[in-house]
Amino acid sequence: MTGIDLRAELRVTLDAAGLADSPWMAYDVGGRPPSGTWTTLDRLVADGGAGLRLIVGATVARRAGFEERHAWRSMVTVVAWPLAALSAALVRRTGRLIRLSPGAVALGLRLDGSEPRIDRVWLREVRIAVLADDPLAASRHPDVDVVDASALLRLMVTDLVQLVQSVVDAVRPHAGTGRRGLWGGVLDCLVHPFSEPAPDDAGAADQRRRVDALLAACAGSPLDQRPTWVELEHHGRTAATLRKTACCLAYEWPAEMHPGRVDGCDPTWDRYCFACPLIPEAETVHRARYWLSNG
Repeated sequence: MTGIDLRAELRVTLDAAGLADSPWMAYDVGGRPPSGTWTTLDRLVADGGAGLRLIVGATVARRAGFEERHAWRSMVTVVAWPLAALSAALVRRTGRLIRLSPGAVALGLRLDGSEPRIDRVWLREVRIAVLADDPLAASRHPDVDVVDASALLRLMVTDLVQLVQSVVDAVRPHAGTGRRGLWGGVLDCLVHPFSEPAPDDAGAADQRRRVDALLAACAGSPLDQRPTWVELEHHGRTAATLRKTACCLAYEWPAEMHPGRVDGCDPTWDRYCFACPLIPEAETVHRARYWLSNG
């Protein structure tokens, strides 16, 4: 089976995981990049973060009163989120991991519109890790590695840290916050897809099991931090919601960037993110119940 078209196989995998295309983020493994403005991680962080500074400038220009330090602080997750979301979704939904490295990833920039950001990821090179029961495991393809479940998670963590390290280094002098907080935001991007309830979960224990396995894979890395759980009863079953590891300081943003939460029980906390570690537990529980019923 060494003659398989691995790119074509991965396009099917991306589509099956709901990642092939969306208005918010698109992933592609084609031989040539789609049209648009593309950059690399190296270009974003070169010369003290000159590429990141373009996104920061476009962001501040479109949001009256939005401080540059907040825009800089968000740059770590602007870069980390599409990469972490790709890996987390594939591992959780398909048991496959596309190995990501700085030279293998191109990032599509959108600097116009209301929210300048990275909105596309193009995989220029493809290497994949799979579990032993995956059909690709028997392919003998040189770009397919067969690993166990714990090794798959460790590879995911290692790749993400390698990708984001230079971004954290470039952002740190401008963000007014420490490295631990910046890495906490990266962990949040990766861990929350594993914490979300699944239709076949027996209860909160299954959510905790998935997250515990991921956190074990983070041991010894900059992602070795511990978010906290809040448990609740909902429609006769126990569920759990995971608070963020690091506060993104959204409550300091201009008021017009906070239209009000439909899921909140106390307007005092409208400026705080859904799973902010600073809000009271009662607010966290209320929001979690709302989205379990309406999500």
